[in-house]
Amino acid sequence: PTGLLTVQIGKMECGQFVGKIKPDKDVERLARKFKLDDPVTSRLTELKVWRKKGGQEDRANNDLERLEQHMRFAKRPNALCTLLVGKLLEGEMEQLPDLANAE
Repeated sequence: PTGLLTVQIGKMECGQFVGKIKPDKDVERLARKFKLDDPVTSRLTELKVWRKKGGQEDRANNDLERLEQHMRFAKRPNALCTLLVGKLLEGEMEQLPDLANAE
């Protein structure tokens, strides 16, 4: 517990800490459609808020559209969403590939 507390305090000092976030209607729609768990929904909301704070609202909406495309083809949408959102938030991926042509 003390390690987690130290990490959270570090995030607060760097301005990366995000407390309880107000639910977003687009995120809630995706969560209902794909039956996403609460932690996954929270992480999606965090991604959208993070993009909006960076002045990238178009990218936030684009991220959700592309995540929806990926989850449509996934056997386990929860796991896929957790993986992809984590990579976006940690900067491992700049953006998700567009699967519009795959349909």
